Amino acid sequence: MPSFDISLLNSYQTLISRIIRETMLLNDPEGYDGRYPGRKRIKRAQLKAHGTWQEIHMDGHEKLGAQALEMGGIGFPIYGMKDKWGTGILYLSVVPDDRHSDVIGHVFLDFVELYGAIPQQVTTDKGSETGHIYGFMTGLKSTYAPNIDLTRYPCHVAVKSTNNTPIEGLWRWFRDQCGKNLHLHITKGRDEGIFNPNNPIHRNKLMPSGVSPNELHAHPEHYAGRCFAIPVPEDAILALRDSIKISREAALRWVPDEFDIMARQVYEGLGSPVASAETAWELFSQMAAIMH
Repeated sequence: MPSFDISLLNSYQTLISRIIRETMLLNDPEGYDGRYPGRKRIKRAQLKAHGTWQEIHMDGHEKLGAQALEMGGIGFPIYGMKDKWGTGILYLSVVPDDRHSDVIGHVFLDFVELYGAIPQQVTTDKGSETGHIYGFMTGLKSTYAPNIDLTRYPCHVAVKSTNNTPIEGLWRWFRDQCGKNLHLHITKGRDEGIFNPNNPIHRNKLMPSGVSPNELHAHPEHYAGRCFAIPVPEDAILALRDSIKISREAALRWVPDEFDIMARQVYEGLGSPVASAETAWELFSQMAAIMH
């Protein structure tokens, strides 16, 4: 990893820890005093059990991204989280840009907010889009699981993309099961001349085997496992969100607000028809004809 990335991530650790401390002091001073590392000496022991939330793999899928679709910058990249032990797909999100650190920072906090917890370890590739993850995980794990030695049990590990095999396997499954058909449905508009990338209306946008994953995630103790999730309060998540330069609304916005309002009005004027992969381009053509 380049040296400038390391210094950036290290600076995040100090910043995020300070934000979390201030939030805890404001909301629960006595609780903070009891949690502060060193106030209680907890004997550290090696984690011997394995189970859900011990390691979550994160990665982006770009087979539906702008470069793959070749539709004038239009793309639908996906970012996901998968549990290593139970193989459960815990979170998937279609995002405007899966290579922007602020976007992925908000997606990660959406994931933490949904479950109210973080894993013992997050594993990602070495892309710059994970720039917030080290700081967020270090600050949260240090605060809400201070008895765990981060030098022995790191909170974030960055590996080569080819070594991030659990999540890479998910993308291969997705491609084989539905990704190819979805790619054909999306590019149909381009191939049949319905979508014109040079038309501003068309492209208005801002730049344990044998057991189901759901069962393993819900009841790891039934299969010689345990849940390693570290609970995180909502106040801490909100504080971390405020530390990201771009707001969640801006980071996950697909089109300008003015265009969104106009498109919604046209869609509602057509009776708000249900859209599917088979009917999406027909609906697109109807809306585009009105909005020209």
